[in-house]
Amino acid sequence: MKTIAIAKFKAYALKIIDQVAKSNESLVITKRGKPLAELIPFRKSE
Repeated sequence: MKTIAIAKFKAYALKIIDQVAKSNESLVITKRGKPLAELIPFRKSE
Protein backbone atom coordinates (compact mmCIF):
# COMPACT_ATOMS: atom_id res chain seq x y z
CA MET A 1 0.00 0.00 0.00
CA LYS A 2 1.39 3.38 -0.98
CA THR A 3 1.53 6.38 1.32
CA ILE A 4 1.61 10.13 0.71
CA ALA A 5 2.07 13.12 2.97
CA ILE A 6 -1.01 15.28 3.46
CA ALA A 7 0.75 18.39 2.10
CA LYS A 8 1.54 16.63 -1.18
CA PHE A 9 -1.98 15.20 -1.34
CA LYS A 10 -3.42 18.68 -0.85
CA ALA A 11 -1.32 20.09 -3.68
CA TYR A 12 -2.16 17.31 -6.17
CA ALA A 13 -5.51 15.97 -4.92
CA LEU A 14 -7.33 15.72 -8.27
CA LYS A 15 -4.40 14.06 -10.00
CA ILE A 16 -3.89 11.60 -7.11
CA ILE A 17 -7.60 10.70 -7.00
CA ASP A 18 -7.51 9.97 -10.74
CA GLN A 19 -4.44 7.77 -10.27
CA VAL A 20 -6.09 5.79 -7.45
CA ALA A 21 -9.20 5.24 -9.58
CA LYS A 22 -7.12 4.14 -12.58
CA SER A 23 -4.72 1.86 -10.66
CA ASN A 24 -7.47 0.42 -8.43
CA GLU A 25 -5.05 0.57 -5.46
CA SER A 26 -5.68 2.29 -2.14
CA LEU A 27 -3.50 5.07 -0.75
CA VAL A 28 -2.77 6.03 2.86
CA ILE A 29 -2.54 9.75 3.58
CA THR A 30 -0.14 10.57 6.42
CA LYS A 31 0.44 13.55 8.67
CA ARG A 32 3.91 13.76 10.20
CA GLY A 33 4.47 10.10 9.28
CA LYS A 34 1.33 8.80 11.01
CA PRO A 35 -1.60 7.39 9.03
CA LEU A 36 -4.48 9.85 8.87
CA ALA A 37 -6.86 8.57 6.20
CA GLU A 38 -7.13 5.97 3.46
CA LEU A 39 -8.22 6.77 -0.08
CA ILE A 40 -9.79 3.74 -1.75
CA PRO A 41 -11.12 3.39 -5.27
CA PHE A 42 -14.91 3.21 -5.64
CA ARG A 43 -16.24 -0.26 -6.45
CA LYS A 44 -19.74 -0.74 -7.77
CA SER A 45 -21.92 -3.23 -5.92
CA GLU A 46 -23.77 -5.43 -8.35
